[in-house]
Amino acid sequence: MMEVEITATRAAGLAGVVLGANLPDGQLDLPVLRRLVASAAGMGLVLHHSFVLTPDMAAALEEAVARGFRRILTSGGELTAEAGASRIAALVAQAKGRITIMPGSGVNPGNAQMLKGLGISEIHASCATSQPVAGRAVEMGFAPKVRRQTAAEQVRALRKALE
Repeated sequence: MMEVEITATRAAGLAGVVLGANLPDGQLDLPVLRRLVASAAGMGLVLHHSFVLTPDMAAALEEAVARGFRRILTSGGELTAEAGASRIAALVAQAKGRITIMPGSGVNPGNAQMLKGLGISEIHASCATSQPVAGRAVEMGFAPKVRRQTAAEQVRALRKALE
């Protein structure tokens, strides 16, 4: 399925894909990643946030570099990038510009400057707000009670925080 999606992404003219594959013990599934990377040849590659499942992030970073990934999306092994800031900083130092460490998960205007201070050059943020949902679809279990949606005011606030 991922190879089909890579093909569709390429056909749509998009610049890159986000890929991830882990074994049950959390290790990167290198044979699967090799196959996916080959399928995405010539496209920009981001290693998925599943990177945080790896028991040895330092080794996984080196594997990502060896396979041609341009970025790693990570919260530093914690629920949020802010909580994982020390690990993110260590990954940035290890990367030495060979790959971009892109913090994600819980990135917001309140913590953006702190994350920027870790030496990062990119962030990943949903800038979402929660919207209550009501109606028969919710009552019957077909829809969640809360929907998260990107909000323009959150995007503007995050941009301002990073200036």
